[in-house]
Amino acid sequence: MNNKEYIHFDEIFSYWIFIWVFIYYFASKNRNNKLGNFIYEKTNPIFLVYLAILDNIFVFFTILYYNPKIIIIIKYIFIFIIIKLIPLQLLQNTKINMFYNIIFSIILFIIYNIYLFNFYNTNIFIIYDKISESIINNDNKTPFYYFLNSFVSLFDFRF
Repeated sequence: MNNKEYIHFDEIFSYWIFIWVFIYYFASKNRNNKLGNFIYEKTNPIFLVYLAILDNIFVFFTILYYNPKIIIIIKYIFIFIIIKLIPLQLLQNTKINMFYNIIFSIILFIIYNIYLFNFYNTNIFIIYDKISESIINNDNKTPFYYFLNSFVSLFDFRF
């Protein structure tokens, strides 16, 4: 796969959220220090996870419309479970302060967009067009899709 075609892990906001869920989760288990307590009290990513789930539902219906091949749907659901539903489960019974959670979400989103512009000279709209195209065409250009295809190919299954 050509590097210019490949969508890097750090270009995808869902992966930023995924990583932050685990940072938050482990910080919530270590609230006896100031940083862990601050992260737990002020940066719950649950709002972002819910928004990402809504976005993925929209993308799912887009996939059904443009390319309803069963293998694409299975891969999409599998990755959805790993990247969205498992993190959502980890965030159950955590402290939610909607004001701080929304402020944190906005700040993280701004940092992500500045990062995209500075390091890749692109924006979220271009990235998500590439992601949608890759999923619909079954091109496996995103990290988890690429990994899933590589893993499955070890067993000689055809995706």
